[in-house]
Amino acid sequence: MREPLSKPHVLIVEGDISIGMLIEHVLSNHGYKTTLLADGLEARNYIDEQPAPDLVLIDLASPFVPGYDLLEQIAMAGSGWEDTPVILTSMKTSESEVVRGLEAGAADFITKPFRIDELVARVRRNVRRGKPTNLFHGGDNRSIKSGYERPRLVADNTLRLSFASC
Repeated sequence: MREPLSKPHVLIVEGDISIGMLIEHVLSNHGYKTTLLADGLEARNYIDEQPAPDLVLIDLASPFVPGYDLLEQIAMAGSGWEDTPVILTSMKTSESEVVRGLEAGAADFITKPFRIDELVARVRRNVRRGKPTNLFHGGDNRSIKSGYERPRLVADNTLRLSFASC
């Protein structure tokens, strides 16, 4: 008998508590387990002390520790954190800010104000992409991480790996 899959865990770092509570409410209603932190210091401690979630959502303007510093800490943290997708959020809408975030290692960037459906879709896509570890274990379809297809042999006997686009 299969055990039910656990809810994907999203860590939310948002300095504006009303926005943070809205995000937490929306994601919870869409089947996510959430942890809301109000500032970068709380996030720093969480990263050092807790296991990695499935996704981190960081406001670039988080109080006390800037979002880019948290992104760097996550990349260097080890223990699974380094493979955790991060979505940055910001009121800054310039192309250079978005590019800076993506080049710094963020999986995605959402500008505020954002539409709720867009937030949920981007979270879903990045959680579905998952952490790129332990893709194949045991040789059956249940062991392949979501978002990836099983390797297949094609007519000319070459092995083709295909990755589902998300």
